[in-house]
Amino acid sequence: MKTKRLLKFLFIAIIVFVGMAFVLAYYPIDSPTQHVGISEIRAAALRDELKDPHHLVRTTDGETLFLRRWNPDPALSDKEEVAILILHGITAHSGAYDMAGRLFSERGYTTFGLDYRGHGLSGGNRGDAPGVDRWIADMAETVAYIKIWGFLKWMFWGTVWGLQLPFL
Repeated sequence: MKTKRLLKFLFIAIIVFVGMAFVLAYYPIDSPTQHVGISEIRAAALRDELKDPHHLVRTTDGETLFLRRWNPDPALSDKEEVAILILHGITAHSGAYDMAGRLFSERGYTTFGLDYRGHGLSGGNRGDAPGVDRWIADMAETVAYIKIWGFLKWMFWGTVWGLQLPFL
């Protein structure tokens, strides 16, 4: 008897949960940003205004990728050859990982955060990339750029989508 009641309760709980998920997923809500990202022109203007350390990586196909940088205290850094590259999720940008960038730099690591093509302060169609091959090429060119600065060793750090790239 108890087993039947428990199964009935679990079944009802699952139905209610799935129903709520559908309601929340499709319930119309006004967005303060109207789901419109910034334009390439606005991204370029924001890059010019930004005072924090950053680099602009020019890709072989002429696009500009934004590379945020968090520098460690030179007196505390014994990890001068090691860099960490933060890779953001599919709808994010490197600025969302400021807390992680600061944490790594406080531990002595020079940390970089890449805005993918079409994300954050990088150029390109907002939220879009020409394809996986170009995405991988952007990453390879970014790592090569970091190596030019003298970082012989580097590590990836990211969440969800950001961690998929190193495995491709």
